[in-house]
Amino acid sequence: MTEILDLATLKKIIGPIKLGSGQERNASSFLLCLNTFRFQCGLNRYHRLAHFLGQSIVESGGFRYDRELWGPTSEETKGRQNAY
Repeated sequence: MTEILDLATLKKIIGPIKLGSGQERNASSFLLCLNTFRFQCGLNRYHRLAHFLGQSIVESGGFRYDRELWGPTSEETKGRQNAY
């Protein structure tokens, strides 16, 4: 399988990644999925890959985070409880 993106190239895009860090694990996991499932996900064209990569980098804080940082507000929680 030919990789469309590797960790060395990703480091050139987002900057240094500390070896053994959560950031490196998150980036490696992302790259494994990207390189394995890119065609099934429609990332077979470079403009789609560029958009997806940019959005992924922004949303994950450069792969530092793999979860949302904020929780729902009390108003959002109350609204969800009333919906059921």
